[in-house]
This record gives sequence, structure tokens and C-alpha cells, in this order.
Amino acid sequence: MSDIATNLTERALRGIRALTAVKPDWRTKIKEESFDMQLSERCVLGQVFGHFDKGMQALNLQHGEDGITHGFQLRPAELASSIPEWNRIWRSLIRE
Repeated sequence: MSDIATNLTERALRGIRALTAVKPDWRTKIKEESFDMQLSERCVLGQVFGHFDKGMQALNLQHGEDGITHGFQLRPAELASSIPEWNRIWRSLIRE
């Protein structure tokens, strides 16, 4: 696994722990066919809470560094190159 993939996985796992603490059944809300971490209503928080912003509020997280460290957002420098990997990692972890 590349360093980027390892880092994104660790961040997503932190997000999964936060999600599970607030909404243990969150995986049942995910519709894989429309899942897309780039879109605020189709990302993991969007599908679980109705919108990315509502999910961040429910988890008591702030946009920016909180979202990044929990795998819900990417750093600006990661955007162009990491989006496909970010989606792949989240899809894989959701299936576990």
C-alpha cells in the first residue's frame, strides 16, 4: 500500500470510529451505487445524515483539519491526485 493510501486509510478509520460512536448502524444507510466522497449528499456523511454539513455537526467536527483527520475531506494538495483512491478506500472500508 502506498504512503498516500495508508494515510487515507488511517484517516478514514478514524472517521469510521467517530461515525460508529454516534450512529452504530451507519453502514445500512449507504447506497454504494450512488456513493461519491466528492459530493456532499452522496459522501458517507451525506448518505448517513442527509448532507455533509449535517454529518459534521452530528459528529461535532469542524470543516478543515477535523474533516481531514477523520477522512471526510482531503487536503487541497491531495484533491487532484487522491480522489479515486479516497473513494476506493472508503468503499472498501464500508464493506467490512
